[in-house]
Amino acid sequence: MEDLLLERARCLIDRESALSSDIRRILCETSYAEGVSKVHLEDEHFDFSVIARTLFLRDKSELANQHNDVCWSGLARSLLPYIEAAHGYVSRARMEEIRAQVLPFVRWTGKDKVFEQCIQYVKSTDSNEFLLCLLLWTASLERALGDVYVSISGASQCPPLLKDLLCTTELEQVFGRPAMCCLKAIVGSPTGFNLRNIAWHGFFSAAELQCQFVSFLLILIASLGHLLEANEMQIRHRDLVSYVDKVDVVSTAVPPIHEMESESLITIMRNSEIFPSRFEDTFIYSIGLLKSDRQHWICMVLLLPQLEHVLRRLYAVVNDCSERVLTAKSSVLYTTLDEILCPLVTNMKSNQLMSILNSAQLKQIFDLLTYPEGLRLRDKLSHGEVDIFSLPVQLTNFVVTILVSVCYQWIPKAMKLSSQYFGASAEAVLASMDSYGVLFHPSAFLKRQIFNAVLKGECLQEVELPDDSTPHACLQYIVDGNTLMACVIDTSCHKVEDLSLCALEITKTKWTYYIGGLDHVVNWLKSADLPSLYPTRESLEVVGILRRVMDHWSCSVAQIVHFGKQRKSQWCKRELRSRQRHNYESFCKSFPMLCLLLHCLLLDVCLNLCAMMDGWIPDVDSIRCVKSSLQCAEKLHIHTSSSANKWHEACALFTVFQENLERQKQTQLKKRDI
Repeated sequence: MEDLLLERARCLIDRESALSSDIRRILCETSYAEGVSKVHLEDEHFDFSVIARTLFLRDKSELANQHNDVCWSGLARSLLPYIEAAHGYVSRARMEEIRAQVLPFVRWTGKDKVFEQCIQYVKSTDSNEFLLCLLLWTASLERALGDVYVSISGASQCPPLLKDLLCTTELEQVFGRPAMCCLKAIVGSPTGFNLRNIAWHGFFSAAELQCQFVSFLLILIASLGHLLEANEMQIRHRDLVSYVDKVDVVSTAVPPIHEMESESLITIMRNSEIFPSRFEDTFIYSIGLLKSDRQHWICMVLLLPQLEHVLRRLYAVVNDCSERVLTAKSSVLYTTLDEILCPLVTNMKSNQLMSILNSAQLKQIFDLLTYPEGLRLRDKLSHGEVDIFSLPVQLTNFVVTILVSVCYQWIPKAMKLSSQYFGASAEAVLASMDSYGVLFHPSAFLKRQIFNAVLKGECLQEVELPDDSTPHACLQYIVDGNTLMACVIDTSCHKVEDLSLCALEITKTKWTYYIGGLDHVVNWLKSADLPSLYPTRESLEVVGILRRVMDHWSCSVAQIVHFGKQRKSQWCKRELRSRQRHNYESFCKSFPMLCLLLHCLLLDVCLNLCAMMDGWIPDVDSIRCVKSSLQCAEKLHIHTSSSANKWHEACALFTVFQENLERQKQTQLKKRDI
């Protein structure tokens, strides 16, 4: 089987391009000489009224239907003289002239730094730099058009797909129909040049990109800026995505490749049967920039399309559908990441990619690309939603780690024995496979909430009570706590052996308590792994509910600790009024019961998550019980707030929580009897 897959991979490697023949013909083999003398730029930008006369020489009935894909291929060819005219200007003008004449009119995009960084590459001889310009400028253009749309429409969001955005009446009102036709032909239609999708989805190699398209795109964006300046339009730019809150999580799981040697990584890619040789130059160029503090983001931008291409190629090899590597005329036939990472292929057979990649690789890929609360780097970057200059190097390390580890699997066994594959960076990549745990699955977020809650719960021990407030019914608290603990454990689908029950110790001013089993369960959770990367709808619903329980839990703890410390200080200084004093006395009597309730709620959340880690799929009754726990947590949050301070009502939730668990237990017993 392995030999068969390698043979399929070699057959795909032998192909010159991932572009289908018609797309390759228009993008790579078109001659521009016909229109060189026919078009001139007006003040370094396009006159769209002139373009309109060129475009509308075609059949008007075709252009009347904006969703008609038939016309865009011919319309794109009509733009060839303008493409050459734009490139002629860029080639002849000095860099100082381009900066002075073009840069002021691309500022409408809100991506000034991106254009300033990349405009130096328009006269380059390095095809990798042309590809970088195309990737960044198409992303910036899409984001800017979305900003124009929300500014005009007043909507909070714009259509998520560029082709749909370009069909909106709001943009046509601002830019005019000829400009929108140009945009659809160059970046918006699968049957036009479709530069944005072909580049970002990894179908292009840098050598296949003609520099004329980069020049045309720059002048087209500047020409749109001229239109906006004439209309004196104010654009509201939306906030960009920040990854600051995710850096610490990623940095603990990904090796610092930017600090290591890169030769072994290049050797791996060069000899992998799944990595096309035409991408090698771009990989070497990118890795060379990884060590630069200010340019590591370039490595990420260039390698993300390569990662998608490698995954698409791997998908085609293992599922024996080599045609899916190529571009297609219809967007429906595009093999995108959604399809590549789907558990089923189009003929409803199992996607064999899931069995070829190991568990750690799949977790990394899902964390990087697909989980809604994950990084979704390729998605965010390609739509221009990120400030690329603020991207942390750890994310670039993440992209390199995944790409190299996937390609390493497809090196012939005999070659893997050579020591040249085991430099520091290669060893770090392979070692990360052994210890990687999923980071951005909803269950992973819940686990981190639980671990933080255990630390936060220790703050309850810091609450000191007045000398004369020790409750008399201390034994009753122990009994009640043990009863509730038993309910929590009995109703859980995850069984933990040797659980001790509650213990409370009373000193003159302080309660010290231990909730049996919690430490044991938390330690089990730390080593537990997800049973599946594709959770059921019911499991996701329960995890979502439990996360909300933990949110309310954390707020309740913070409120209780703050109230207890503040009132104790005021009590000692005799600053409490009569009503405040009575309320504080009620708090002191309720405090032990609140601690028990909080810890049993936490244990209940832990055991539910443990059960799902074991593969338990919640049913309707289980979901109903979890929702009851959520209601209890919500009410506890409300009753312990500074505006309420209803301590008796909060304590009453102890009984409510116990009754909910008893009902769940009875339901489970009935099901067993049946």
